[in-house]
This record gives sequence, C-alpha cells and structure tokens, in this order.
Amino acid sequence: MKVAHISGWIASVSLLAICTPALAQSEPASANPDQGESDEIVVTAQRRAETIQNVPMMLSAFGGEELKKRNVVNLEDVADKISGVQIFRTVTGQPTWIIRGVGLVETNPNNPPPASIYLDEVYEVTNAQGQMPLFDVERVEVLKGPQGGTYGRNTSGGAVKIISRKPDLSSLRADATLSYGSYNRFSLDAGVSVPLATDVAALRIAGTVKSGGGWQHSIPDNRDWGDADVFGLRGTLLVAPASNVNAKLILDYSRDRSELPLLRAAGARALPSEGGTSSALWCAPFNAGALSDACRTYPGVLNALGFTFLSGASPATQAADGSTTLSNAYNKLNVETLGMTFDLKADFGPVSLESITAYRDFDYGRRMDADATANELGHSITRDRFKIFSQDLRLQSNGEGPFTWALGFNYGEERLDSKRTFLFRDDPFTGAAFTAYGAANRSEAVADVGYLQNSRTYSGYLEAGYAFTPTFKLNGALRYTDLTKRYHDGGFNFPLGTGAVSASPLVQSLVNYTLSDSYHLRNNWTGNLYLSWKPGENTLFYASLGRGIKEGGFFGGFPSQGQSSIVPFREETVWAYEAGFKLQGWNRRFGLNAAAFYYDYADAQASVPAVSATGAVFGRPGNVDARHKGVELETFVVPVNGLRLSGSMTYLDAKYHDTQQYATLDSGGLASYMGLRREFAPKWSWTVEARYDADIAGFGKLGFIVDANGRSNRFMPQLASANVNPSLPAPTTMREMSRTLVGYTLMNARVSFQPEGQPFSIAAYVRNLTDKHYVVVTQTDGIAPNYGQFYNEPRTFGVEVGIHF
Repeated sequence: MKVAHISGWIASVSLLAICTPALAQSEPASANPDQGESDEIVVTAQRRAETIQNVPMMLSAFGGEELKKRNVVNLEDVADKISGVQIFRTVTGQPTWIIRGVGLVETNPNNPPPASIYLDEVYEVTNAQGQMPLFDVERVEVLKGPQGGTYGRNTSGGAVKIISRKPDLSSLRADATLSYGSYNRFSLDAGVSVPLATDVAALRIAGTVKSGGGWQHSIPDNRDWGDADVFGLRGTLLVAPASNVNAKLILDYSRDRSELPLLRAAGARALPSEGGTSSALWCAPFNAGALSDACRTYPGVLNALGFTFLSGASPATQAADGSTTLSNAYNKLNVETLGMTFDLKADFGPVSLESITAYRDFDYGRRMDADATANELGHSITRDRFKIFSQDLRLQSNGEGPFTWALGFNYGEERLDSKRTFLFRDDPFTGAAFTAYGAANRSEAVADVGYLQNSRTYSGYLEAGYAFTPTFKLNGALRYTDLTKRYHDGGFNFPLGTGAVSASPLVQSLVNYTLSDSYHLRNNWTGNLYLSWKPGENTLFYASLGRGIKEGGFFGGFPSQGQSSIVPFREETVWAYEAGFKLQGWNRRFGLNAAAFYYDYADAQASVPAVSATGAVFGRPGNVDARHKGVELETFVVPVNGLRLSGSMTYLDAKYHDTQQYATLDSGGLASYMGLRREFAPKWSWTVEARYDADIAGFGKLGFIVDANGRSNRFMPQLASANVNPSLPAPTTMREMSRTLVGYTLMNARVSFQPEGQPFSIAAYVRNLTDKHYVVVTQTDGIAPNYGQFYNEPRTFGVEVGIHF
C-alpha cells in the first residue's frame, strides 16, 4: 500500500517538474442552463471534451443549475429524469444504478455495482458511496452501455460521472441556496470562489447542510421518524503556474447521520384455524402469491399461539401508504467520509498528460430493523470501513487531426473491514439453530459477524480514432485488467453465549474467524468500437460494439454454511451491440435521438435463492446467463420562444437465458431461469417535461417546469410448478409472487422568479404532485422470515431562495 501511494505522488510531482510552456489545457464548458439538454452541452464521456450530440452513444447530461431547477437533491434523484434507468435501494440506502436492466440486486457493500460512479474521474468502489450528498456540482453525466474501454472496471451496465465545480481564477464568486419544505425539511447549499493570485491560483469552498423531512411515525415507539442529518464540505485549490499546467487539489469531508425509512410490516401468516399451512403457517393470500393486511405477522401469529411477550398487532393498524408503521424507530445511518484528489494536467502541444491520485476513508455505519415489527427479531448494526487508493495516468494526443490516440494506466487498492451484529433475542425458535455456537437460550441470540476483504487492480488501455473523411470516423478502446481479491478472517460467534461450543470443524472455523478465499479475474480484456457518420452538422449516425466485465466476489452477509457461503461468484461478461442516430433541425428547435441495443451476457450476476441456517430463503450473488434487447428514444421541441417540450422512452426486454435450475419453496420441485424477467428491468420507462422561461423587461425572469416520469411493472414474476420442464419459459416460485413491484408515474412542478437586475431568486416546488404511493421494494430479514415493504415519499411542498454574485 505504501509503495503504491509513494509511486502515485512521485508520478504527480515528476509531471509537474517536467512541464514546459505551451497552450493552456482546455477545460470542458459547463452546461448552459438555457439550453437544457441540447447539443451544446459539453461532456467528457470519452475523456475528451465534445458536445453531447457528437458522442456516438446514448447518454444524458445535466448542469448544476439544471439539477436545481429539476429539484434534484441527491444523486439517485437523477435517475428519475432518465428513461431506461432505475435505482435499487433498501431502507439502509446503498442506491444501485441499474441501466437498461443491468444490475446486481445486492445489499452488501463489498460488491461493486455494474454501473460505476466516478467523482471527478475517480472510481467509487461501492454502491454505498452513491448516497453521497450532491452539492456544488458542475455537471452529471449518465453513460448507457458497457464502458469497458475508456473506463474499464465494473462498467458492464454503464457509468455515472459527477464533476464538481472548479474555482474561478479571475474573479470573486459566491452563491447560496436555502430551501424549506414539508415535514420541516431544511437544506442550505453554499459556495465561494476566491482568486488567490489572478489567473494563477484560486480556492473554492463549498458545503451543504440538510435536516428534517421525516414523514413516518413508529406506532410502538410513538415517535416521528425519517429526518435527514447531513453535512458536507469541499475545498478545491486550482493552480495554473504556467500556461500549460493545471493542478487541482480537492479535499472533502461529509457525514450522514440521517434517520432512514421504516419498513411497513406485511402479513404472510395465519393460525391453522384461519387456514395457515405448513409448519410456517403461511396464510392463503401468501400461498397465492400476495402479502396481505388480512394475514398476521410472524410475531402476531406466535402471540396468538401463547407467546404473549411478542406483539400481536395487525398489519392493518398501519397506514396503507407506510406513513405509520409497526417498525421500531431504529433505522439510522452513521456515515463519515474523508477524501483527497490531486489532479495534475500538462499540455505539451501535440500531447497532454494527466495524473489523478486519490485516497478516501469511507466509514459506512447503519442500523436496521429488518423484521418491521415492535420486537427484536431481525435487527442489525453494521459498520463497514473502507480505505481506498487509486492512481490514474493518461497520455493523449491533442488537436483535430484525422488520427487521435490515448494511452492510460490505472492502479487501485481497497481494504474493507466489515463488522455486523445481528440481534434476534425475541425469537423463541431461531436461537435454537445456533445452540452449537453456544447460544443456550433466546436471550443470547446476538451474533457478531465479521470479515476483511482486500482487492488490488492494475489496468492499461489504448484508445485510437481515425477520421477517414470529415464525416466518417472510427474510434475505439482496448483495455487489459488484472484484479485479485481476498476474503479472510471471516466468521461469526455469539458473544453472550453461555452454552458449550461444538468442536465440529464447521463451527470452529466460524467462531475462530478463519474463513478465507481468493478471487482472480479471468476475463481480462474489455473494449469498445464506435463507427460514426456525420452527413451534416446536426446529424449523426453510429454503430458500436462493446465488451464489458463486472468483477466477481464474495457474499458479504451471514456465512451460515461456513466455507461454502463465501465461494466466489464469477465475473459477468457482456457483448453489447448498439446502433442509433442523433439529429436536430428547424434551427435546432427540434431534436430526435434513437438507439436500438442488444446485450448477450455470460454469467450475469444475479440474486439467486439460498437457504439460511434458520431455513429462511434469501438472495445471494450468483451467475446466470441473460440477454437484453431494447429501443430508446429522446426528443425535444421548442415550438415558441421560451417553451421547451421534451421526453424520452425506453422499451426493454431483459430476461435470463439459462437452463440452470433452482429449488422452489412451494413443492420442492425445480424451476428454470430460462425466460425469467430480470428484477428492476421494467419493459417501459418514460419521462416528459414542459418548461417555460420568460424574460419580461422591467420585471424579471419567470420560470415554470412540470415533469413526469414513469415505469411499468418493475418485477412481475410468473408462477412455477413442481418438477417443471427446464425448457418452459419464465418459471418462478409462488411465494416470489409476493415480491411483485408494480409500476408508477410521478409528477413534479416548480415555479421560479428572479427580479430584473437582482442577484437573488425565489422558487416554489412540489414533488410527487399527485401524491402517488407505491412499494419501492419488498424485503425480508432472512431469519424467520419477516416481510416488510419500503414505500416512497408522499407529496411534499417547499420554497427556495437563492443568491449568487
């Protein structure tokens, strides 16, 4: 680790020392707020500054001011503005970007998502970093499709880029935005840029504070819940000691101690006299594939059987929209992150050289009531501590000549120390599964789970492009990646246990934390090839071929089966094919972009059924082949000055294509993955927006925005039968039907006003205009199991005041 850090700093310092005067390094322009998503937005999707309409792929980009006008308060809100993109999240956060149906539905942060996030060109190693506070942003770019050439690691689905604002070398600038809304939601974002030496050095300090917003109420604790408690601070020092040198040092700190959403308990049980079946006492609606308030919770049915210390409250006592719940007021974050990025660029005329060195401590703590009831049946307290270092070197050609190229090298190193405590002391039966580990009675049913995970990656890549004619161009990238990962010192024990611990090798390996295994990337080559034809200034046709990988890894949950629990799952690989066009006309008052794509996945990573030590079924990462195909459209029109209408639509058919089988819960038969739709991959998704801006002389600027986004059913399993033929399409278990996630459409609106000649503005907004309620995700605690559902926020209002000079 120390060698890697030293080599990174040496590379950066050496680069600074050898710089000689030349033309200044150009920076991409920020998005013009008045242009929205037009072709004039300059992006760096291919690590070169170019207008969005000239990039041969489907992508979306939003400038910082545009994000404010769209009421985007965190990174995951951006996904709502883009069709073909979903966010998987649980009550503990960890938003996972799922682009065109590509995503691993995983709640353990030791496995990175297949759509990676880059903050100022630095790779974020875990989906948990995706819930970072979003403030003082210059631009966000969302790239669709594998980015294995230019970005490489874990971009089989795409990439999300966040570019923070830079200091202004020539003038003093400051801005602040204060917002207050429903449920006492408060936020303040502010930043100031100060030139230290005109045109040579400048410093920008920016920060954010967020609080309030809790809209739920815990019935058993009689407590309102869900308030945010976020603080973030970023300092950026920009130095240009010569016309060809640009050095940027970014230091950032943030903490998040927000109260997290509460699960709404869902009924799945019934007494034998009420029709409960099997030893689990499943109720009739659940056996038919539905959770129901007419059924009992797990503690509710036990209470009726004589375990009166457990809550017998009915799910029907909760509000249907999840605003009141049977869950304890318990779910909470305790996150702290400290990071440094040093970005050094030098322009030597024909070529440019860039070095990016980054280090981050990310402490991800949270606690969760997964049983969604008043009892301690599935509580957990977790702390994952990441230490992350990376070094990126890139040498690229400059100029507009027919041939362009770039060479790059990346090194990354991560260390994770994971500790988790599971508490189920109110369960009269679950503790019995762990008597061999010393848990003599239910009061001792507290398990400490822990492991260490280390990974190291090296990669090198080559990019090349050639313009055969002024309108016809071929460019591509090829990357080789070597990655190793090690899970070690893994296991669990029961620290309150007073009973004898079994001498069996399985138990001893767990209580002594000796589980270990290693993983090495086998599919090392990734890349992209783009063929583009630009017959006119405002028209582009393109076709692309891409190969991406998403690294394999280890299950990071409760290793109840010992060594077999941590057998590495394989990396997924994809061959992606895409063709499309981008065009504008009517003096750039009309635009239409379209693309068709086909993905062929080998060993796609998926959540496959596994059985816990208590007999409950939960999802664990595994590999299943899959195929995705779809069509995307984006359009806008400006029928009159000031009025802009825009929209996007994605049709997606994402299914498993594998005869691999798994055991059903219903009858013990086998079911095949063949033809089963992937989770969080709705067939249809869409966005629409109407925006009107008026500049009234002698009065000021008025702005109106109304937008809507929708998704069809996000998970709609089909019923399986016992001993099903593997060739039959889309079988699944009856009880998976209870995890059905229906579609939704959400609307938002905003009105703003800036008086003429004044540096301030005011705005009012409403989110979820129609007060739509839907289940974000259904989850279990993996123990009894208990079922709970996570609901979206209700309609909220707010006002905002901004100032800038």
